[in-house]
Amino acid sequence: YPLCDGRHTQVGWSCTTKAIPRSQYVSVSSNHYRSLAQKWSAQHNALVMEEEEEPQIICQALWVFCDGSDIESILFHKKRVRAQQVILVSISISHQLLFALGSFDSVIEIQDESQKSLWVQLQNANLQSPQQRSPQRIFLSHAVVDEAQWIPALDEIRTSLGHSIFSCSDSITSGSNWYTEIIRELVECDWVLCLISKGFVRSTFCAFEVGMARALEKPMFLISIDDSFPPSYAQELHMETLSRYCATRPWLTQKEALSEAVLTFASTYSTEAP
Repeated sequence: YPLCDGRHTQVGWSCTTKAIPRSQYVSVSSNHYRSLAQKWSAQHNALVMEEEEEPQIICQALWVFCDGSDIESILFHKKRVRAQQVILVSISISHQLLFALGSFDSVIEIQDESQKSLWVQLQNANLQSPQQRSPQRIFLSHAVVDEAQWIPALDEIRTSLGHSIFSCSDSITSGSNWYTEIIRELVECDWVLCLISKGFVRSTFCAFEVGMARALEKPMFLISIDDSFPPSYAQELHMETLSRYCATRPWLTQKEALSEAVLTFASTYSTEAP
């Protein structure tokens, strides 16, 4: 049956079907940037999607403000909107990494940096056509002693953003040749993530993985999770320090900071990769 649009009331008819609300613009956002979405919505007389809103809304354009967090919440609201056009405002993350949100008609990319106002960037930005990119395959090189604490921090990158992260702790099939699988993943991965720690520096096999990755000329991202210095065989490679990263972003937990740092590198890789 066709949806009731309320026009029949103009000729005296009535029904018990509630008309679906309509709006020219609707916005939905990650929690951290809700104030930005609300400011934009106020200027454009747009409806901000909230939990208590109608189960379905029809609009001309849905604006999605996302920094890579709160993916499930955004998807929940996005499914409630029937929009002619969907526009993504990606904040400090490449839109190519947000494929878990589905397709978009246009995108705007802005950066949350102290010297640049997000609002000014948004006001001056031009809509661009989205560039689709496949999920990235990431090889995680880490010490076994660090697995329990840090690997769960990367779950959002796996589950929400769709990237494949190979870790010896949970990616090797029982009964398979673990050495062969590690070699295969190193060959096929897009880039290598190294969680530098005291255990990593002592590990002979971590040294092998780094050496293999360098021989294959794989991009590498090093991040120290306990303020350890990089091993001697990788000291010329730039390394991020988690404690320093957290110090400049005090609102993040260590696990959130690790996830964000990895996503930042992934954004850089997706931009530079052919």
